[in-house]
Amino acid sequence: WCVEGANPFQARDDVIDGLRVGFGVCMDINPYEFRDANAYELAAFHRDAGTDVVVFSSAWCCGHPDDPAWCHAREAAVPAAKRRRLTLEAWVARLKPLLGRDAFFVCADRVGVEALALLGGGRTEGETLFCGSSCVVSLREPRVVAALGASA
Repeated sequence: WCVEGANPFQARDDVIDGLRVGFGVCMDINPYEFRDANAYELAAFHRDAGTDVVVFSSAWCCGHPDDPAWCHAREAAVPAAKRRRLTLEAWVARLKPLLGRDAFFVCADRVGVEALALLGGGRTEGETLFCGSSCVVSLREPRVVAALGASA
């Protein structure tokens, strides 16, 4: 399921009775290799698969761990509620092919601050800021049905 390739996404009928459940992980929501901002591979797959619920696991960062310290400081200065709102808006925009359908986006997202050393790669200093929110979004309207607050 999590193998990069010609058909990296999956939807199943045997997870919740009566619903087709599809899956995505963090960067799946972005265009493949950031080549085409108008490519909506994850959402288009789930639209074509007739997915009712897209289950999305994420550890969404406000910036890349390799960004310079000033970038991290700039992002940290943005109020948590605004970061959360901007991230949710970005996710909904990336789900464009599913908008207007009777479907839901359910996200379990990591939030908070973590030392870069914990992420590996030989980094010993600095932090990464995880943003967004665990949430349920109705894609019909679209609207946030429920969302957890962020601690950072």
